[in-house]
Parts: sequence; structure tokens; C-alpha cells
Amino acid sequence: MTNLKPQPTIDLVVVTFQNPPSEIAHLVETFLAAAKNLGVRGTVQLVSNDGDSPLAGWSNVRTHVGHGNVGFARGVALGLRSSHAAFCVLANPDCHPSEEAIEAILKRLVPGCGILVPRLIDTEGAFAFEAYENWTFTPGRKWSHWRCRRAMADLPEGPLPKFAKAPGTFLGMETALARRLGSPFDDNFFLYAEDRDLSDRARVMGVEITYLPHVEITHEGGVSAKSAGPLVTEAKADGYVRIARRRYGHIGTAIAIGDLAILKFAKRQSAANLKLGPLVRRWAARAEPPRLELGDSRGSSESAPLRALVLWADNSAANLGVRVLAQGNAQTLEKAVSPQEAHVDCQDFGPGDSEASFGTRAIVRDLISRRGPIKTKLASYDVILDSGAGDSFTDIYGMKRLSFMAYTQWRARRLGIPVVLGPQTIGPFTSRWGRALAKPIVRNAILIATRDESSAAYCKSTFGREVDILTTDLVFGLSTTPRRQKRDVVLNVSGLLWFGDAHVNHEVYRRETIHLIHELVNQGRDVSLLAHVVHSRNGFDDVDAIRDLRSRLPSSMDLEVVVPETLDEARRLLRSATIVVGARMHACLNALSQGVPAIAWAYSRKFEPLMASINWPHVIDLRSASSPGDDTVNLINSQLADLTSLAESVPDIANPILGSYTAILASRLREAGVILEVQG
Repeated sequence: MTNLKPQPTIDLVVVTFQNPPSEIAHLVETFLAAAKNLGVRGTVQLVSNDGDSPLAGWSNVRTHVGHGNVGFARGVALGLRSSHAAFCVLANPDCHPSEEAIEAILKRLVPGCGILVPRLIDTEGAFAFEAYENWTFTPGRKWSHWRCRRAMADLPEGPLPKFAKAPGTFLGMETALARRLGSPFDDNFFLYAEDRDLSDRARVMGVEITYLPHVEITHEGGVSAKSAGPLVTEAKADGYVRIARRRYGHIGTAIAIGDLAILKFAKRQSAANLKLGPLVRRWAARAEPPRLELGDSRGSSESAPLRALVLWADNSAANLGVRVLAQGNAQTLEKAVSPQEAHVDCQDFGPGDSEASFGTRAIVRDLISRRGPIKTKLASYDVILDSGAGDSFTDIYGMKRLSFMAYTQWRARRLGIPVVLGPQTIGPFTSRWGRALAKPIVRNAILIATRDESSAAYCKSTFGREVDILTTDLVFGLSTTPRRQKRDVVLNVSGLLWFGDAHVNHEVYRRETIHLIHELVNQGRDVSLLAHVVHSRNGFDDVDAIRDLRSRLPSSMDLEVVVPETLDEARRLLRSATIVVGARMHACLNALSQGVPAIAWAYSRKFEPLMASINWPHVIDLRSASSPGDDTVNLINSQLADLTSLAESVPDIANPILGSYTAILASRLREAGVILEVQG
């Protein structure tokens, strides 16, 4: 048994219409058995276009009924919309593969595999070369017939020749690729010719189509023609003309209709019963007509689940600001794709919400293994939202961290997954290597959103690309918690600054924090100490800083310590404050997003521009202020009423700005083909 780690997930998508139940059952049983043999999690998406449920009650089989006869292409899309698997196999129900053949295909389904095409044989064991014929007009069909019969008989494994198409009879690919291709067939084709169109579009997009002659799949063929003859005639003719239009424009349309007229006059079986009048009227218009609706083709109201991965965010992170990025990105994406369903996962540098780690060892394994952990993880998503960990898209935190981000972005590009740089701080990059790693990330993103004007200007001057939108922090997309109790001054103490000198002198930060507390307490104010980075595996978090701080205070100064376990709890605590003072930016933003005033103690350039964009000027720069503690006390004593009034207006300023980002995100996802719009 092959041991695959991490365990891949593969769905079989089958569209049925008046097929014998025994035939469907054999295909499904064979796939599930092969998947089990390989240790693969296999599920079947069975789309019944005739409304029957031949495998009702089967485990690992999801049957889709009630949508009517929507045709083959739209039926496949229905199955893929319910799939959460990383890979998919698309098979006609009249295929009769062996377990060995299925296993051979499944083993080749790896990230970046492109489209996999087996060797099709008929029930007598002869090569079914007709399935690969790629033609436009009848004379070309004869030429294609000859080439496929002669040239493909002994064709070795490798790229499928351009004179051949990838037959829709049986295909394997990544699910994300299938969705980017249109799930993957264009549903303007009701039946037939959709695989020729798919082959054209895949080649234009640079998708590799690989022929696997050692994988033989038996295909009975002709079942649809037997079960729905008149429908097939109309669908074939419409698909024929649509291919001609797309390849050769209006001239192609005229030639195709003339070709069909000749075939009808000659009483050829393929066109003998064709009604030319309606066909000519449909295709006489300047624009390509919509799909041909045949029979009960109502379409489906089922929304398409979009799978997205938010990078460098985690709902279980020690840093509650990282949890803001996770929840904010997820909620914003859900609004952008509504009413379509969205399934959002998060991936930080280490394990958390995800079982995978995107660190050094994972990258090494990813480079040497075809089923590397990073490429396998990324391959199951339609789009990636890179949060930049808020302010980590820079080299000031070290080249190692930036290298992890750059590798993941590179791998996503290789897999063809569109990437959005969500609202974040960009830069600075102080080294040549840092700028070199960052440049392709900026250049290849389908959308770049920054939280401040400084980042927008830096992106333009350093990388030559204008950002797409200047927005604000995603914290403003979170719901406001009710105010159930009241605190006075809530002081966030940063372990980052308390224990390290990377940003400001830690002795100065400690001295000013202690001085601030003494001044506030001496004036009769109540001070609560808040941790915003909690229970870090690395230690030296805000909880540790508060513990050390309390040991330096007089025993008579028994301050309340609040250590929230969840983001919601942290927001409730901050909502209860009269005023917040914080050196963690998201501690301040969690307060301001709920209308609570917050004086930010800034240690980097990320603070001031972001705060200015929401009309909040009350930022004290720890790098330049002579006495941050005194400045804070003076501000509270002299302007508390004004601070409170101004803070209440901040959400009203920020929310429309964030709404504009949601709108442009939706637009770019549509342009990238990520949002699937189902016609009904």
C-alpha cells in the first residue's frame, strides 16, 4: 500500500442521464476501491440529470438531484461546487476502468500535474482514437481521423499533440485548476464539443495536457445517443457551430452552417433530422448566442463554494492581532462572494488552524517531493489571500520570515492559483535580497490593498506598481461587542518591547510604562493591564511582560490583570475601557473599531499612517518622544472628552473605506474566474 502524507483528497465527478444503475455502481465501486488501496480519501459527486438516485444511501457518495437535465458541462460544475477535494477525476458513467487503471491515474494526481488524459479503448480492446479527434469542419475531421488513428497508436507518454483534444470521457486534474478553467467545461456547451473548447482554453493558459498511454480505460460510448437521440443531434450541431465561431469568428459560423446543410442534404445520419432554420436564426446575431436550452434544463440554484486560504493568519494564534487578520479576511471574503458560499482556511508559519507548518523543514520536503506538504496544501484552494501577517511583508523582521513568504508565493504561482495581497503594511525592505524576494510577490498579485498611504507610495517607488486600493485594517469588519461593564484605563503591555531592543530600547520602554502607571494611579485612576499576545510557545509574550512588570511595582499597587483567551473576549475587555493605551497596534485598533479611544505607543512606521487614514492623530512615537508616559497623561487629562467623541466617529469613517475594498475584491475574483456565476 502506498503511504501518502499528507493524505490527498480526490473526488470522482460523474454526470448521469438514463444510464443503467449497474453501470454507475461499477464505476463508483472501482474508484472507491482504488482510492482505499492507495490510502486516498475518495468521495463521489454523482450528478443525476434525470432525477434518479441509483446509489442513494451509499457511503462516500453524494447524489445531486432536482436540478433537471442541465447538460454535461453544467452537471460537472454542479459536482465540483460541492467538492472540497484537492484533486478530481471526471468520468463518463459508461466508462469501465479497472482498479489498476484508476490507481495509476490517482498516483499521477500531484500539484502541478495539469490535465491527465488516459488511453481510451473500446469494449473489444481496440484503441478508441476517435475520442481524441480535434477538428472544426468536416474536411478537417477526416484529416484529424487519419492523424489520430496513425500517430497516436504508439504515442509515448508526454504532452498531448495539438492535433488531438483531451477527451471529456475521462480526465484527472487539480480541483483548483478545474475551477479556474470554468469547472472545467464551458456550460454554453450543452452536450458535445465542450472538450475541444476545454483543450483550446487550457493550451492558451499554458496548462500542460499529459497523455498517459499505459493507463487504459474502457469506454462503451454512444450511450447518450441511444438514450436521447434528437437532443444529441441539436446539441452536436450547436456545439459544432460554437467551436467554429470561437476558432474562426463569423466566417467560421458561416462555413459550419453550410457544412451542416450539405450533410443534411446528403442525408448523413449526423444531420439528417437537424432543423436548420432555428440553427441559422440562433447564430445569425453578431454576438455569440447563449447556451442551447434543451429539455428540462432549469439550472441549479445551489451556490458554488469557493475555497480560499488566508496566509499568515490563524484563529488560534498567540497574537490576537493575527486572529483579527484571520477573522477579518474570512468575513470580508464571504461578503465579497455573497451569495456564493465560501470555505475559508487559515495558514500561519507554524501549525495552528492548519495541521501543516510552512517552515524550513516543510519547504525542504516540498522541494524534494512531488507530494510536498506546501504544494499539496495550496493545491486545494481557488484563491489565496496573503495577509502579510499585517506588517510582516518586510525584511526588518529577518530574511528567514520573508523567505517563507516568498517561497509560498512562488509555489502558488507555479500552481496557477491567483493571489491577493490583502490590506497590510508594505515594506520597508532594507536589503537588496529583501527587495529581490518581494518584487515578484508584488508584480504577480491580482490585487494589492494597503492600509496606509506610506505603504502605497513605497510600493510604487520601490517596485513600480501602483496599489489597487488604499483601504484600512480588516478589524473594522468585525462586529462590535456589547458593553457589559466599565473599566477606566486599559493598558496593553507589549512583550515584544519589554524584552527586546529590535525596535526601541527596552529599558526606556519599561521605565516609561512604569512611570505612566505611577502617574495614573497617583491621580486616582484605575489601571487594568491587558495582554494582547498570550500563551506564546516562544515565551516572552505580553503575559510574561505583565508578570515582570508587576514584580517591579509596589505591593500596594494591586492592578487588575486581564488575559483574554479569545479575540471576542479581548474585544469585550477593550470595549469596557474608558480609554486604552497600547503598544500593540491591534490592541488599539480593536478598541477604536468599537468607538473606544486608544492612545497608540508606536514603535514602527506602520502606526501613524494607518491611524491618520481613519482620522485618528493620537499616536506617540516611542522612537522620538522624550517622555511618552508624561505625553500620555497630559493627553488624557486635557482631552479625554474630545478623544471619546472623536473615537465614536472612527467606525463611521473606516467602514465605507473597507466596503470599497470588498467591492474591488469581488470584481478581481470575477475577472480571475474564481467566483463562479451559475446561470439559472
